[in-house]
Amino acid sequence: MVDLPKICCNALLVVVLSSITLLGCSNISEKTEDITANSAQSDTLEKVKNGQLEGVLIGIGATKKEVLDKIGNPAKSGNSEYGFTVYYDGFDLQFEDYANSIDEVKDTSKVVLMNAEPKTVGMTGKPGEIKKT
Repeated sequence: MVDLPKICCNALLVVVLSSITLLGCSNISEKTEDITANSAQSDTLEKVKNGQLEGVLIGIGATKKEVLDKIGNPAKSGNSEYGFTVYYDGFDLQFEDYANSIDEVKDTSKVVLMNAEPKTVGMTGKPGEIKKT
């Protein structure tokens, strides 16, 4: 059974955590001299708001079947705080279910959390000076 409030709560958590990670705790409205940095931040934030990350072919809400069909088998996998996690080069995806192996995760189980390394999303610099590479 799909727990819609849990999925929505986790999706909101992803957006908040991603925003904090990408922008730090600084004031978003601060002016910077580098217009490219603001543009890079805006592009990234728009994707994050839609459950996507640059460099990751899968977004929040994708099913296990979609993940395996698009990306293939993970380098490693296991349970974590939010559910079953699959690890790929440069990013990981967490599903809403817990299991002992990827085969035990339901095909309809959805991605509820994504993490990616800066090189995967193509960003460099400190939070106040993020630039697209």
